Amino acid sequence: MNAALLSASPEAPALQLCDELSGAHLRALEERLGAPAMGLLDLPPLAGDAIETDQLRAVAPLYWALHAEQAGLLAVVEALSQQFVQGAIVEPIGRAGHLLFRYFRDRHERFKVEERASIYSHLFGGQGSDDPNHEFAELFPRLAAELDAFGRSPTTEDGGTYRARISSLAGDLTQNLSPRTAGVVAFAARDVVDNCRQALTILRDPELQTILGGGSVWLVIRRLGPRLTGHQFDPEPQLSKGVAGMRILRWIADVAGSLAAGPVQLQRGDAVVLAASDWLMSGEGR
Repeated sequence: MNAALLSASPEAPALQLCDELSGAHLRALEERLGAPAMGLLDLPPLAGDAIETDQLRAVAPLYWALHAEQAGLLAVVEALSQQFVQGAIVEPIGRAGHLLFRYFRDRHERFKVEERASIYSHLFGGQGSDDPNHEFAELFPRLAAELDAFGRSPTTEDGGTYRARISSLAGDLTQNLSPRTAGVVAFAARDVVDNCRQALTILRDPELQTILGGGSVWLVIRRLGPRLTGHQFDPEPQLSKGVAGMRILRWIADVAGSLAAGPVQLQRGDAVVLAASDWLMSGEGR
């Protein structure tokens, strides 16, 4: 599939934001540790400070990837690629066949599903790791609720109390997440987002789309999920939650360095306030 078609997809803004955040972290990595550090898997803290602002930026793409995965993206493509190499897909699919074969061949070079689950749990709570971040699972919904309440409050009402509570919760989240961002997290963000990108490219291939019955990537996943994986996926709420949560986490990284100076400067129509509303509307969960 050519780049123009992929860039026109509904997922393009999320992938672009993932690239921006990962790029910001990579620039900080090269600036502070030198070019050789770009290939390291297990990264040291960049600043050695209590709050690793640049490393926090690598967390946001993983939040989106978590929800893309919960939407069924990787599970369906992993199962589809396995079926292809086992000969279960006999229709001629041209270039998609090469993509599926390469995706299956390279499976051991990517983070496995258990490893991804462990990283998600380590950062965002839930099952999957020996050290799940239960505090994030409590703090993040509270921050989203405060941001949403601030956005809905009358414009004549003084927002100082809201801003103070929002700043406090954002500070708690930076303190919670920062110690968990060193090591493999930044490398994982690039690996898992690239995995999602490859999976989207495969499911958007025109010839493969023809034999899969057509429709959007997420309609294909909804349709094929039960047969290929044994699970019925509901992609749209997961995608909305993933994008909204990524935007909130980016904002946390942006303001992390200034929280000690006092309450954040925040307006009711700011992007993070709208993202919080979207996050809450997408339903319960991380």
